[in-house]
Amino acid sequence: MKLKALLPVLLSSALVGCAGGPSVDQNINPVGSGPLADCSLPSLNESGPIRPPMYVTGTFSDSNWMHDEHRRMSYKGNGIYQVVMDTEEGPINFQFASMGWKPQYTAGEGSMTVGQEAELVRGGFMKDTRVIIPAEGRYVWSFQVDDNRQPVRAMISQCKP
Repeated sequence: MKLKALLPVLLSSALVGCAGGPSVDQNINPVGSGPLADCSLPSLNESGPIRPPMYVTGTFSDSNWMHDEHRRMSYKGNGIYQVVMDTEEGPINFQFASMGWKPQYTAGEGSMTVGQEAELVRGGFMKDTRVIIPAEGRYVWSFQVDDNRQPVRAMISQCKP
């Protein structure tokens, strides 16, 4: 009988805890380090290990899962693909994918933190990566594969002003 009386209290507490939406750890630096965080790496005139153009595609408010030209990635060398773009604040589900969805890549844990490297794995249907962009601004979206197109690592980093 006590459990029935306690259940509404537990449920309302859980709902109140969820009402604030996703949160961002204010102690995390959104500016990463290393080549994946470098917003000024020059593009090379070659495709690298991956032949079809790659894109960042996801739940962006202006293009829900479309392969938009302003999200087309450039090859930077050493298996690194990047795009620098203005990004809105808030949660985004995404994958790195070619127009035909082969190949596609995602984060190994299913989520990323801006400014921190993540393991890159093969993506697929419903294998999105979730990230919370802490503030509107310019960000570099990067991933790296080896010479055999095997996933290595990924990062989203805010560009230094």
